[in-house]
Amino acid sequence: MRSGGPVFLLLPLALFFVFSSAPAEAAVASIDLGSEWMKVAVVDLKPGQSPISIAINEMSKRKSPALVAFNAGNRLVGEEAAGIIARYPNKVYSRSGTRLENPTST
Repeated sequence: MRSGGPVFLLLPLALFFVFSSAPAEAAVASIDLGSEWMKVAVVDLKPGQSPISIAINEMSKRKSPALVAFNAGNRLVGEEAAGIIARYPNKVYSRSGTRLENPTST
């Protein structure tokens, strides 16, 4: 009776692929969550480029309102949340950083 036959064949093959692959290059994102505005910066160490850049949002601005909204099963952030604040003020949250610092605040 054989026990674990296919597993012993796949294990060396899997280990070969894991240790023979080249290291992946990745960019790192940073989120600056202020009380009124938020910014996203990207650190990418590709040669010939500036290593740190501020991400531009869809409104061609470097900063977005620090707002989060939950509406109809969707999570809206920044400009999209600001767009529904007049219609649904109870579904839009601001000053999230302050609320994260002090969990007892209302």
